Amino acid sequence: MINRRRILLLKRRNLPFVLNPGVWSLIFGAIESGEDPLETAYREIREETAIPKESLRLVRGPEKVLLRYERKGIMWYNDLYLFEAKTRRVKLDLENSAYRWASLDEIRKGIKYTNIFISEDLILSIIKSGLNESGNTKGKGR
Repeated sequence: MINRRRILLLKRRNLPFVLNPGVWSLIFGAIESGEDPLETAYREIREETAIPKESLRLVRGPEKVLLRYERKGIMWYNDLYLFEAKTRRVKLDLENSAYRWASLDEIRKGIKYTNIFISEDLILSIIKSGLNESGNTKGKGR
């Protein structure tokens, strides 16, 4: 999710049921029965950040990305969607302990959010093209 050329990162809480605890990550989650991947993306955003679908605009996706759960060595494909949010206000759920809106440069310089993704370069290129496609400029207020 992006807003004012910043990408939302969530820090995964260290709980037994949370995948990749302590890691800065993009929002992700599992598809529920009868749900399509786009519906899942909207639901996960709402659950993890309290940002409603009405405050989002789809910019890119779906893009297939390979993820991993480091502690268990499990890998799976997930659909990546990039949304532009009309708000920067976030209310975290139990799965996450912190959030930050980071620039692409900050992410490239060392925030280890991508260690759950197999192809870091692919994820960063999707985000970069999404930032370009969004028309999201630094001076644009929301």
